[in-house]
Amino acid sequence: MAEFNLANILRQWKFLLVAAAVALLVFLLVAFNRPRDESNWVDVDYLGMSGSGATVAGRDTKADKSANDASGNFRNIPNLSENPNDAEDNWRKIPDRTEDPAEDGMKFVYTPPEDLHHDREPTMEELQEEFSVLSTSIPKCNKKKEAKSFIMIMTAHAGSTAIISKLVQHSGIFWDSNLIDKFEPLHQEKFTEDLPAGRQWVRDYFTTGIKTGQIPGFKMSILPILKEPEEWKQIIKDFDTKIIFNYRRDYLKRAIGLYSSEYLGDRTSIGGINISNDHTVADNRCAFGVGCSFEVKDMSDLHCILTRSWKTTKYKRDGVKELTNDCALEVPYEDFLYHEDATHHQILTYLGLKIEDPPSLRAKATSDNLCTVVENFAELCEAYGDCEEWNYSLWDENSECNCNNYEYKSRGGPGKNPLCNLLPPARSPHRCYGICEHCPETLENRKGNPDWPFVGKYELEPEKKKSK
Repeated sequence: MAEFNLANILRQWKFLLVAAAVALLVFLLVAFNRPRDESNWVDVDYLGMSGSGATVAGRDTKADKSANDASGNFRNIPNLSENPNDAEDNWRKIPDRTEDPAEDGMKFVYTPPEDLHHDREPTMEELQEEFSVLSTSIPKCNKKKEAKSFIMIMTAHAGSTAIISKLVQHSGIFWDSNLIDKFEPLHQEKFTEDLPAGRQWVRDYFTTGIKTGQIPGFKMSILPILKEPEEWKQIIKDFDTKIIFNYRRDYLKRAIGLYSSEYLGDRTSIGGINISNDHTVADNRCAFGVGCSFEVKDMSDLHCILTRSWKTTKYKRDGVKELTNDCALEVPYEDFLYHEDATHHQILTYLGLKIEDPPSLRAKATSDNLCTVVENFAELCEAYGDCEEWNYSLWDENSECNCNNYEYKSRGGPGKNPLCNLLPPARSPHRCYGICEHCPETLENRKGNPDWPFVGKYELEPEKKKSK
């Protein structure tokens, strides 16, 4: 039997321990320096509404893009918002751990800077300085009366749901879910088919809300007002109603958002993504509906939305001017998108309410960066690049997403390219015209031509110039 030698055994174990330590060190070096597999990642710059307390959805860049990224159209393009609250220093990365390691990703969580008005109400001078970043201002005529109620005249796909969902959380706003179960209460068949019933509901709701000492309000389409302007003027007079006019300046971006709903069947973007209770859709937007990007297959379909948007915006603007004698607060979508806090505070100041900052309940469903949304962006440049009324966002110098970075052959501008026209071509579907049925203008024009806005069966009648 071999003699037991303790020294030999210790030497052998020492060698094994050193070898194991070296092997572990090599493994760790390889693991941490190995390139990250990003083949299943997509960076879509999906910003939610920026602002204090806002949850910024879609910055979770881990998503299956296999169906949407076959052509390599996804690019890492930064958000170039001028909002000082979007400064890089205000973002921090935290790991998003789930039960499935394959779903691990990184979320960007917004950390607002120190609130200068946390313990006191801001002065008017401070508010005016804050409002200076906005493109609109509170009308001077606002001082003529105190708001006892409000109505937001809204435009579809222009942030109205996000704006009012934040507004109704204010302690000074009357919002009774037992009496009003949706932000746009008049958009129900019982009211669209019975206009007097809708107006009576408004009177009852305003009466109930005002008795509480709060300000009742809601959002609505301009259509009922256009159909019965005098009756609505009386409501505004009786209840000291202030009007907020929400719209979107960029027709093309609005049309892109509506295109996925109207032609691709994805209604995710309608009303924004509800994040009040569940962030599932917001955090995984690319997995729902058409995903984060899609192809605009027929530019004439997009033109249909553009022409309708142009006409309906004209209706809204004319209607609001007549209704309020040109005394309403304009709230463009672009202001709210880039300066949410300032826009929210301006609305509160307009209504005579103290400043409160509740959390946002809606997240943006369609990226503001068209290059990441429209897979055939070069074709978009080809079709609309020289259309002055539609092409603002295609040449946005503040964004890396513009037609300068793409090769394409332009179809031409107004007079040459029919897609530049503000009215749809002959034989277009009726929805492309944006006609306000049963409105005074329509009824007046149809006295001489029952088929207005058509001449005969298909030909579109040129718009008549209004006499001064």
